[in-house]
Amino acid sequence: MITFEKELNSEIHGVETGNQPFLANFIVQNLFAGVAVRCSGPGGFYNIGNIVALCTGLAVQIMSGTDQQNILASVGQYLFGNPAAGCLTLSMLIFMVGGEAYHRAGQTRGADAVRFNRIGDFLAGIAAIVLTVALIGFGETQLAFLAGTMLALGKLGTSIVPEGIYGGIAKAAVPKTFRLLVIASRFPSLVALTITVVGFFEGRQHATDGFVAVIMIGCYLLWLWADCLLLMRARKRADFTC
Repeated sequence: MITFEKELNSEIHGVETGNQPFLANFIVQNLFAGVAVRCSGPGGFYNIGNIVALCTGLAVQIMSGTDQQNILASVGQYLFGNPAAGCLTLSMLIFMVGGEAYHRAGQTRGADAVRFNRIGDFLAGIAAIVLTVALIGFGETQLAFLAGTMLALGKLGTSIVPEGIYGGIAKAAVPKTFRLLVIASRFPSLVALTITVVGFFEGRQHATDGFVAVIMIGCYLLWLWADCLLLMRARKRADFTC
């Protein structure tokens, strides 16, 4: 903190003496440092995937619109054009808030870390339910219900039975099982997306579908990595082994 104040005072003094670029560089450097910290850990990986997925859908909606001048209408249609779209948007917003809770859990220790992790798990479980409703509304019923149910059960399970606060079996095996269920929930969607990509290369899928599928595979891998980081964090907290 003392070093930061010295650097800030030095930059402010530089501005007062006519060296404005120094303050600009200082602000930019600290901005990038703050973003880097925010994007690290499970919460950061979750929200990077959330933002990329949301922006990809918006970009496709805008590019596919017939009236290029009415961009706001295309965005509104994508976000809230029908009940399924509204549920999808709501689920992404809840996921983002949950990602922030995971980030804060990584910045704290002890009971506060457990509390923030439970908040993140609970919000992610609710978001998974809303997302499943949205996907079913879009007609994606084959794997959406399976993956959404697994994700919701896993997240809500760890919010009810978190790591490290109960004794006996509940201290290790039960939370670990829920974390593993969350990890497993990613694979049905990854399989479905991979089939779409293969279909694109075989000429059975539109180029846009193939592009979106590739982007979403990247998002799911980010979410899967975040799931694994949470499992590793839980192992350290509960002191159990695989």
